[in-house]
Amino acid sequence: MGLSAAATEELVGVLRAVGPASGCWTWWAGSGVPMTSGAVARHQVHEGAVHAFDAQLATGTPQPVPEVVALDGTAAFIEVAHGTAGPWPHRPARVGLHAAEGASWLIELTGSGARGADGSRGTAPTCTGRRAICCSCCIAASPWTVCAARGTVPSWRIF
Repeated sequence: MGLSAAATEELVGVLRAVGPASGCWTWWAGSGVPMTSGAVARHQVHEGAVHAFDAQLATGTPQPVPEVVALDGTAAFIEVAHGTAGPWPHRPARVGLHAAEGASWLIELTGSGARGADGSRGTAPTCTGRRAICCSCCIAASPWTVCAARGTVPSWRIF
């Protein structure tokens, strides 16, 4: 733990020293997500939450991820992971995700790649007009792995 704590302390110190707007290298170039020290700090919060939950799950004591962290982590995953996934090789589609906590996202899958539909965050997915897959899931209270373990796998609807 000593090495991990020292590395974390060093990272936090550097991020504080340069401020949130300082440009820096990230692995998500091309996603449209800012490549700044503030974005790295945001990503580290999500990383810490996921690894803490994994450790808790391994010991049989999983705790809910704080709602604000879970919802922001979902948004960040959509922005970064789908923004760097490359072209969608199938017919264009939409995927809507709605969290039990109220937030929703709509992802457009096209030959240009996957991107969040403009203005879709925070509203119920509108999955009409095209073939789309929508799901509902509990995000903060029970992350995906716990949803599946409890038998509450998200419900998928194809429109």
